[in-house]
Amino acid sequence: MEAELGYAFFFKEIGLSLWRPIVMTEALINSPEFLAEVLPENWEDEKRNLYFATVAVTIPSYYD
Repeated sequence: MEAELGYAFFFKEIGLSLWRPIVMTEALINSPEFLAEVLPENWEDEKRNLYFATVAVTIPSYYD
């Protein structure tokens, strides 16, 4: 998947899909590079990227 489209994770066996715009980790958010690059007033917004923005639950045959 193209990075500008975000990141999707599909679990076809259980009919679950997860999506988020970027892959963010605790280590990245606490790194000196991140802290130097992001303005302090935007830190809380960036922390939202630790979680998935969209969750989809489907029937088992949805991806067939």
